[in-house]
Amino acid sequence: MDGDDTDGAVTAGRLILNPETRTHMDAGALVVSLAFAAFGAWMAAMPAAHARFSERIDAIGSKTPWTRVEPAEWKVTLTRWLGLFVVAVGLYAAYLAATA
Repeated sequence: MDGDDTDGAVTAGRLILNPETRTHMDAGALVVSLAFAAFGAWMAAMPAAHARFSERIDAIGSKTPWTRVEPAEWKVTLTRWLGLFVVAVGLYAAYLAATA
């Protein structure tokens, strides 16, 4: 382990398992993190729809019809903030994947 880029070599503190496919693994991580950020953007842009869907799932087994459930205002607000957090985590993961 002298620092060259061979299979299983340690380069600058990182273990490179297979240099030929390294870019493919990073591209996959980039795609997943951007999809995560897109899901968070949907949560932040349309929090009422996401919260309503969640309430409809919670209404399964209830005597209240699923068409009549509405989310509380605090749940819509929490969904918006969670969406922004998910966007931030997704973009940070995309940054890490792009710079790896």
